[in-house]
Amino acid sequence: MKITIRSNQKAVLRQVNRLRQNGARKAIASAETDTLFSVRKQAPRWWRQSVQARNARLMRAALRVDRARSATLIGSVFDSLGRAAISWQSTGGTRTGRGGRRAVPTRRVNAQRTAGGKIKASLRPSAKNVFREGDSLYKRTRGKVQKLYTLKKSVRQPRTFKFARRANRWAGKIFPKFLDRRLSRAVQRAR
Repeated sequence: MKITIRSNQKAVLRQVNRLRQNGARKAIASAETDTLFSVRKQAPRWWRQSVQARNARLMRAALRVDRARSATLIGSVFDSLGRAAISWQSTGGTRTGRGGRRAVPTRRVNAQRTAGGKIKASLRPSAKNVFREGDSLYKRTRGKVQKLYTLKKSVRQPRTFKFARRANRWAGKIFPKFLDRRLSRAVQRAR
């Protein structure tokens, strides 16, 4: 009795080698790029939830994606406009004044901002009828004196926009789905 077993082992090994050489790295890079674009798409919603934004489209305009390449497998989402507001909101820290002190606005001044988020010209520290007394700036209007600002050497800026944490959480959730999709396409193409 003679039993003959035929195997397609050589063909399978050829496909695995082809997939290992080209397909896997390209699939991982494509999955990373898909994940980065997904993070960029979610960022405006996170921005609106974290910050009282006057310009809701700032994140959409600012964020760009540097695509992952199969050679390096590194990609990134970055602020192309270089807005200081985005970096300060995401990192926090201590801010110091340029002239030695920083003017911290009172609630009254913060409530009267323009639609663009700026302080009205008549309420700025350099406006007419604004004078300094001690560690405060006051404004004289129609015989009344109103406190506008408190002068402090440094001000603690809390981190209000936790972009890195949210982006990492989102990427960890969505990357396996993209990777599975891209690897299955790579396996199909290797045949």
